[in-house]
Amino acid sequence: MVIQKYNIHAFPHPEMNNVLVAVDTTAQWVKLWQEGYRFTGNSQIDQLLNQYQLYIYEYHRWKNRHVVELQAKKSINILALAKKFQDIDGVIYAEANSAIGDGDNITAIRKTAYVVYEFSLGYDDCPSGCIHRHYWAFRVRYNGTVEFVDEYGSPLP
Repeated sequence: MVIQKYNIHAFPHPEMNNVLVAVDTTAQWVKLWQEGYRFTGNSQIDQLLNQYQLYIYEYHRWKNRHVVELQAKKSINILALAKKFQDIDGVIYAEANSAIGDGDNITAIRKTAYVVYEFSLGYDDCPSGCIHRHYWAFRVRYNGTVEFVDEYGSPLP
């Protein structure tokens, strides 16, 4: 099928699983993150990690700051979560780890008797916003019946 053949997935906008937390490396609890430990000994941080099932995806030691990339096992409201980190001592800022550019995508439009799913394959210079895009549309009725609707857009690469 289209999804497997072209490895189409939803473009992560808005981000639903990944938050960036910039940290003050002088805060004592940050040392445990630097050493690769999930929990920090800071009750506020550890409670958020536990409550939202967050795990360290990567600890970035960038030139001007250290940033911890936290990954959630399931989709959550990352923007609201980032706000919860903001007032914790030792956190410089927290924000959703958003993707830039463009890419493949899956959209859904709900109708009275069915949902139209549109799968799109974006290609050519996607970091700047894909130059070309090819689409497949399917109608999925609420009883589970799937019907191919249309294929259109730029020629396949």
